[in-house]
Amino acid sequence: MTLPLRFLAALLVALGATCCARHDPETLGYFKVAMAANRVADQLVQKGETTAAGELLRIAADRPAPAGAQPDDARIVRQDLYYRVADLALATGSVDAATRAASKGIELGRGTDVFTANLLIVRGRAFEQGKDVASASRDYHDALVITDKLLEERLRGAPKGP
Repeated sequence: MTLPLRFLAALLVALGATCCARHDPETLGYFKVAMAANRVADQLVQKGETTAAGELLRIAADRPAPAGAQPDDARIVRQDLYYRVADLALATGSVDAATRAASKGIELGRGTDVFTANLLIVRGRAFEQGKDVASASRDYHDALVITDKLLEERLRGAPKGP
């Protein structure tokens, strides 16, 4: 049985209100809603309700971050949600929806982190499936530059020797 998307959206708002009543309404509630959306989406995917899961995640991703949230924290939470939307859209063959979702996530800002790299990779896959090889190559390259930098930083911070 598929839950109506309006019900799922109302559930997200209710979860946010509940969280906000007990904690900082501007930040903790926002992040708890994102976590709840991910949990419910996972359950929907397990039931084969991929479209509903993607729509629920899109609703959560489209929620603007509260003013009290650290900008980078809010960006990566929303980027992670948009990544999942794009990945689910690709899984159902919706190349245009995947491209739009990944692009919305990237428009939030480019970091040198796995969240930006994931969006570039999933958008590259969407471009590739849409036969836009030049755009796919550009996104794959940008993701590779980020992952190379992350690896370099990790290796510099790793203990030396056996």
